[in-house]
Amino acid sequence: MRKGRASHGSANGKRSLATVAGIIDGAGSLGAGAVLQIVGLLPTDKLSYLLAPLTAVSALCLAGVLVKDVRAMCGCGGGEHEDGGRDGDGSDG
Repeated sequence: MRKGRASHGSANGKRSLATVAGIIDGAGSLGAGAVLQIVGLLPTDKLSYLLAPLTAVSALCLAGVLVKDVRAMCGCGGGEHEDGGRDGDGSDG
């Protein structure tokens, strides 16, 4: 360990988290720029043909998270246990 550094891993963990957050933020910015270029090339009437399937794919990707969150809020089965693990038997109760 070099002098002046934290002896535990929290400082390194925070730096790693900040690095990951920066990479995700940068990727989002690049994606937004690419989408603007693609949208600029498409005629307005064709744009809805692109956006409708992308919206459907986004909804499908978020459906699992929505179900998990609703089950956790209402206390239904299938959620995580207090220790962070799952029941593992595949049942909802």
